Amino acid sequence: MRTNPVSAANSRGRLGLVLIAASIALIVLTGLLGPSVAEAALPGRAVSPPFWFSANPPAWLVTVLPDLALVLGAAGMALAWSALRRGWTPRLSGLIAGSWGAAGAMVLVPPMLSADHLVYAAYGRLVTAGGNPYTETAATLAAHGDPIGLAVQPPWTNTSSVYGPLATAEQALASWIGGTSAHTTVFVLAFLGAAAFVAMGAMLRRIGDPVRVTVLFGLNPLLLLETVNAAHLDAFAVFFAVAGLYALHRRPDAFGAALAGALIGLGCAAKLSLGLAVLAGIWGLRHRWRSAGVFVLCAASVGSLTYLPYGRVALRPAREGARMVSLGSAWRPLLAPLQRAVGDGTARDLISVFGWLVLVLLVMLLAPLLRARKAGADADSANAATPATQSPSVRAAGSPGVQAAQALALLGVAWVLAAPYTLPWYDIVAWAPLVVCAAGPLDLLLIARTAVLAAAYVPGLDVPLPSGVAGWASWIRSDAAPVFSIAALLACAAIGIWRWRAPRVSAAVALSQATKG
Repeated sequence: MRTNPVSAANSRGRLGLVLIAASIALIVLTGLLGPSVAEAALPGRAVSPPFWFSANPPAWLVTVLPDLALVLGAAGMALAWSALRRGWTPRLSGLIAGSWGAAGAMVLVPPMLSADHLVYAAYGRLVTAGGNPYTETAATLAAHGDPIGLAVQPPWTNTSSVYGPLATAEQALASWIGGTSAHTTVFVLAFLGAAAFVAMGAMLRRIGDPVRVTVLFGLNPLLLLETVNAAHLDAFAVFFAVAGLYALHRRPDAFGAALAGALIGLGCAAKLSLGLAVLAGIWGLRHRWRSAGVFVLCAASVGSLTYLPYGRVALRPAREGARMVSLGSAWRPLLAPLQRAVGDGTARDLISVFGWLVLVLLVMLLAPLLRARKAGADADSANAATPATQSPSVRAAGSPGVQAAQALALLGVAWVLAAPYTLPWYDIVAWAPLVVCAAGPLDLLLIARTAVLAAAYVPGLDVPLPSGVAGWASWIRSDAAPVFSIAALLACAAIGIWRWRAPRVSAAVALSQATKG
């Protein structure tokens, strides 16, 4: 007896949603257990979120729970992805409500797997206290007995900000609201990130397939954990890039280009890495040279103006950070041999150059993915009788916003895979544009990449761990993650090479059939 393909796809999709829900539930459970080796304490507790119980959970439990959440989340995402490709059509309103609820749940419990939110709070506190987060650190606050400065944990106590002035403004706003309470300040930061995440989902649904966007972005437990719950800056920063893409999609004229440039310029003022979105916007407007000029001018003007209050000093920490190599990076195994051969400084410079070269190579190899998507859209348009009879997705396929999103997806995937310093929460810059593209195997590659890199930073805090937990965490971060990152680079290159060969193979088959005819 044959199985109904639609019924099988529906069953697979529902199972994927169950696993995604279980993953989100485990994340919330871990947060409710209270301060641990996975969750930094938040002094200044108030009768407001985030909420937790002081359960004093053992290190092994708050390591197993997040790891299990990541495994279930990745499996659920893969099943849902497969079901969508096989015709699964879940109810969109239910998915959207679920995505909003999931984002809300992430900020009702404290941030986990990182203590970055505390140093964000310190940077904001420095601003509201009249200091400079680019020349001073949390230790400056701690020396004066400030509760926010005292809450920051090593190794960030003596680290100045590497983020742009817009990020500093967001942190200052949170500090202005939270005052001396780390609890309230961090909640404001998490809330702003969650609001940015939900708003991104709403805009992306208007650019791409709403169901695909909501399943792979809005309900993505990997992103919800790393960018919403952990209160990392990346959701706030990438929001401006997505808003720029949306502006280009809605208004592909000079006004839309100016608005998109201004928004993406603000994104660059939060994180310099969003210069990738500037390149993507130029690609989307490449056939509209006047609009492209307006776009670049506005992006450069807005981005530059935001740096005026701090000047070059705001760029110095970012330049120094560009020479770092993270533990889970594909380049990590190369660092020590190069350091022995040519010294630390030269080794880091070489790896930085290698990273840029590989990024360019990956973009070139993956370019056929973009061209194939555009060619398919053009063919659909040609076969349509009139613009009025075309579907909205077909009419929008050639818009500058969609083409810019495709370009940013390729740049984002190449960047998170090839960059010497790469962390799991950086992946949102690839995920956001990728969900509006017909990405195919790149979706699965990014699911695996985000899950493995996230597991490499469990339990997350820089504190002594029991030997068993420490050994497991060290193995994933120092051994498994770099090996996986190398394999992901090679897999991405293989996908690109296959796509380069596919048109030739198709042409050969067509020629063979024509000859036989």
